[in-house]
Amino acid sequence: MPTVLSVILPVFGLFLISLLLQLRRVARNVGNLAGLFFLIGPNTAAGELTAHIAPSSRYLTPGTAWMQKRKYGDFAAAGKDAISLVTAFPWPKSDLLLADATAIKEVTTFRAKFPKPVYRYAILTVFGPNIVASEGAEWKKYRKITAPPFSEKNYKFVWDETTHIVTDLFDSIWRDKSSIVVDHCLDITLPLALFVIGAAEIIPGFGRRVTWTSDLVVPPGYQMAFKDALHILSTNFPLYTFLPRWARNLTELTKKVHLAYVELKKYMLEMVQARRNADKAEERHDLLSGLLDAARLEQDDGTALTDDELIGNMFIFLLAGHETTAHTLCFTFALLALHPDEQERLYEQIKGVISSLNGIPMYEDMGRFTYSLADLQPIIRYDHKVVSIPKIAAGDTILTVSNLDGGKTTVPVPSGTDIELHVPALHYNPRYWKDPHRFIPERFLGDWPKDAFIPFSQGARACIGRRFFETESVAIMTMLVSNYRIEVKEEPEFAGETFEERYARVTAFDHGITTFPISLLGSVISLIIGPTRYVHPGPSWMFAKKHQDFAAAGQDVVAVTSAFPRPSSYLLLADATAIKEVTTFHAKYPKPLERYFVVTVFGPNIVASEGAEWRKYRKISAPAFSGRIHKLVWDETIQIMMDLFDNVWCDMSEIVVDHCVDVTLPIALFVISSAGFGRRVTWTHDVVPPGHRLTFKDALHIFASNLITRLILPDWTKNLTEHTRKVQLAFVELKQYMLEMVEARRNGDHIEQRYDLFSGLLDATESELGDGEGMTNDELVGNMFIFLLAGHETTAHTLCFSFALLALYPDEQERLYEHIMGVFSNLNGTPTYEDMSRFTYSLAVLYETLRLFPPVPDIPKMAAEDTTLTVSNAEGRKTTIFVPSGTTIDLHVPGLHYNPRYWKDPHRFMPERFLGDWQKDAFIPFSQGARACLGRRFFEIESIAVMTLLVSKYKIEIKEEPQFAGETFEERYARVTACHQALTLTPVRVPLVFKRR
Repeated sequence: MPTVLSVILPVFGLFLISLLLQLRRVARNVGNLAGLFFLIGPNTAAGELTAHIAPSSRYLTPGTAWMQKRKYGDFAAAGKDAISLVTAFPWPKSDLLLADATAIKEVTTFRAKFPKPVYRYAILTVFGPNIVASEGAEWKKYRKITAPPFSEKNYKFVWDETTHIVTDLFDSIWRDKSSIVVDHCLDITLPLALFVIGAAEIIPGFGRRVTWTSDLVVPPGYQMAFKDALHILSTNFPLYTFLPRWARNLTELTKKVHLAYVELKKYMLEMVQARRNADKAEERHDLLSGLLDAARLEQDDGTALTDDELIGNMFIFLLAGHETTAHTLCFTFALLALHPDEQERLYEQIKGVISSLNGIPMYEDMGRFTYSLADLQPIIRYDHKVVSIPKIAAGDTILTVSNLDGGKTTVPVPSGTDIELHVPALHYNPRYWKDPHRFIPERFLGDWPKDAFIPFSQGARACIGRRFFETESVAIMTMLVSNYRIEVKEEPEFAGETFEERYARVTAFDHGITTFPISLLGSVISLIIGPTRYVHPGPSWMFAKKHQDFAAAGQDVVAVTSAFPRPSSYLLLADATAIKEVTTFHAKYPKPLERYFVVTVFGPNIVASEGAEWRKYRKISAPAFSGRIHKLVWDETIQIMMDLFDNVWCDMSEIVVDHCVDVTLPIALFVISSAGFGRRVTWTHDVVPPGHRLTFKDALHIFASNLITRLILPDWTKNLTEHTRKVQLAFVELKQYMLEMVEARRNGDHIEQRYDLFSGLLDATESELGDGEGMTNDELVGNMFIFLLAGHETTAHTLCFSFALLALYPDEQERLYEHIMGVFSNLNGTPTYEDMSRFTYSLAVLYETLRLFPPVPDIPKMAAEDTTLTVSNAEGRKTTIFVPSGTTIDLHVPGLHYNPRYWKDPHRFMPERFLGDWQKDAFIPFSQGARACLGRRFFEIESIAVMTLLVSKYKIEIKEEPQFAGETFEERYARVTACHQALTLTPVRVPLVFKRR
């Protein structure tokens, strides 16, 4: 070993010296200009990958969307409007970042001197060469051919078609509704933009009208509608372009994206062919016709577009024309909702113009809507669709930039230097914009610094579709604001937030094609998570496949053999008898504790223990789950629900929620906090106490949501980024809260008799101190955390699935309602804990939900000795399986719960199956035997109370959304019950409406 080190260390030392010398040289190339240094270049694939793993890390990488987030901050720190960006990998280089309007104008004016680095745009050539990913003579050719369709005649058709589409939205979709609630404004603006750019024969799109209610039928010869093909490909564009050809049919996702690519190309080629072969009787003014006409006119001089070039440019206009507009309009409506005074000013101006018109405003009236355009400009200044405009120095040159004091600095720019026109920094530069972070539309009504406003770039290479975008956007904004007031949706979980907090939440953004090059990690993750034959079954694979693997094998035991990280084989069981044997003889089939390390973050606990240690925790914890605490759970749950009805939902006739978990998670958290730990948290009051930086509720929620992140990351990374610091703070705060609870109870006078879970744990612990079996603080806190975690997440997700199923099956919901009201009619007032057993149908609905959506898909065990298990097949024949010592056995909960040997029509929602005799050994959402969940009764009591009260007062329905109009029941069921596996089975999005009965 010393010999190896004696060779490696000097070589590594020489490498470091060489790297430092190269970094010094590249920094000197730009005059040792002050600026930024990162080990990994942020504009490289490696930089993007690293940014997702360790976002915003000093000296490593600036993180995702870093230009948008930092805005002018780096330039302010440097004191001038040009800074350097020196990076070490993949090779030492120095870039120049500009936020000086004069220098930027020089770069965009002299395009031969500062051309576009075309290699940065290679991703956009997936369909063929195009105007964006070209330079020099090739660009001139594309510009000459594509410019004519962008004319005043065509802009008129943009206006007319846009007003037609918006009117169709009002008349056919929104109709006479007094309010329209949307989960995400993009659900409105994206279709609007897509319908305009893909519009009909008489308008400047692509001669293909897509409406709110049509295009649901796939034409002969196709497998996707045009709308779906464009949306799927543009949404997954990074994934498709980064994948090698051999990987495009590797997973369901990659197959779907590749199909979208094939279908969209086929649609575009068909459009081209249809136009070329059509009779010339009808004059068309749309963009495709313009491109084709211009291409034909150029055939004599040999500059006509090939089919690849034509398709390449069509795709660029499709992509840019719908995504840019949709995102900008979304930000526009967000800012108008956040600034009601500005919205009212815009409304008054629009109504003033419209009052002098006859009917719907025409394109000729567009110039009169000055405030609409003024409102649009600050959003574009804020919402940088392209945060960086890259250029490259074609020869040695210099640039002169200003500093905050007005002084000038001359910067040497060697040939080959990458120059980034930093759009957010320019748009937030206080030398050009007073109060740059404020939303002030009127700044665009008078004189304003046009050279400091470059959302469409500048000079000859400026965006050719700018007027198209402005015409469409002004038409949409004018019509919508004249007919509807826009407000930010009120949500209980954000009650009490400051304006600054709301602003940050509503205008939060991610980055994609139009704001930052490409996220490689997102593409890789999308590939990894899909089920891939022979590589990996994908996430949530047990729940996704349910009983399929067992049915294919013909018996209720299957083996899983894997090669990495080491060759291994384990058993999956879906046989009720064999599972009962495994859970009954827990000494023979103990728990493999290494699978539970994730939940020991606060200390040893009852879940992550075995043998004598588990018996100790069980002995101490069990008395806390007594009849007295069960009554407390019921009473606290009833109080929390009544508080929700009376003080949050009040007298609203209907409550629309984007995701049902937004309601069920707080309920479950409030119950476990109150009944479990004597810490009452309400819907309207939860102040950060002295000595803390987070509320108890926030600390628990943030940490529980990021538990895996906290455990996977090494200690040195826990203060590396804003996100990891936030999670680490939540960990520290939650532990402090729990320790304070322990101390407060131990030091109390014990005057008040408490029956909550925490008091039960403490009492049991202290009573055992005499025989040395009391818990240490780490053990107590470790168990407290387990009960907190399990007590709120499992309940919240199960209730969410329950309400989703009741909304999907209104007949079952009505049956439950009639049952509840029948019980209520025999009661005096609110039901008490003693009445709980009468709500048999509530329990049946709960159990059927747990059967269909078990919180934990597998319960791992391990054979402590050589043994055998006997399992059955569909025909009833028995098979004996040899199980060697050390074999891992996974009790496959979905496989058992969907096993047709035990459950008739296992995929159907049939609560009544739990009203008579049913297969209790084939139902294990809480495990089984001595190791069964200690908190089962706690969970059942809380869930029945919540479900019973809510269904008695509100009818539950699936929220109707335009983009899902016409879906079948099967499609709706799949969408609403979609889930993924985190610590427990987690619903993705369950949009519901609660209507007062």
